Amino acid sequence: MIPLYFPENIQPGEPLPEVRLPYFMQFSLDMFRPSPAAHRPPSPAGRPALEYPLAPVPRVAVLGLELRQESGVHSLPLWTVPQLARLRPLALAGSWPDLAAVARIMRAGQLRLPELNYPLVVFTAAGSPPLSGERHAQLWDWFGLPVFEQIRTSGGRLLASECESREGFHLAAGTDPGELGALAVPGPCPCGSRQPLFRLAAARALAAAGD
Repeated sequence: MIPLYFPENIQPGEPLPEVRLPYFMQFSLDMFRPSPAAHRPPSPAGRPALEYPLAPVPRVAVLGLELRQESGVHSLPLWTVPQLARLRPLALAGSWPDLAAVARIMRAGQLRLPELNYPLVVFTAAGSPPLSGERHAQLWDWFGLPVFEQIRTSGGRLLASECESREGFHLAAGTDPGELGALAVPGPCPCGSRQPLFRLAAARALAAAGD
């Protein structure tokens, strides 16, 4: 398992374990940035936004979830193979089962996505453990692309997103660290963000998390 979270027996004040990243996570987002990312203002009220880790956002197919239709973002809550073939996405965002289903269809030769060359976003449901190292590696084997994780409620509200430094998560505005069992990492974040960096403890039930 990649140590982006802690077991329950870690006590406050204990030193944080060192993060050692496997090869398939040692990719900087600078590789994909055509120019410095522009600041994106907060989205208006409505459906949750994707919050893709790069700007400008490439053509992204959001699988299995209805998110805000913004520039480059195409929500396909009940996606089909013909829809994906017509869209020709540059990136995919979806849950582990949805991404695994796309990989299986592609490996069977029933779908070609030749323009798929931007990082994937995988949605993890609130209350579930963060993506395991084995699943990170499996996605790399299937797609050959970096993967960034987002923790979301069942209604799609973003709670936390994986930092591009791969050393933890940044919490979305309004997220209570205690809900996620999130432990703050001392010092500035390696990515340069002013937002605190957190690592997630073993999953805690978030049934009360609002959508």
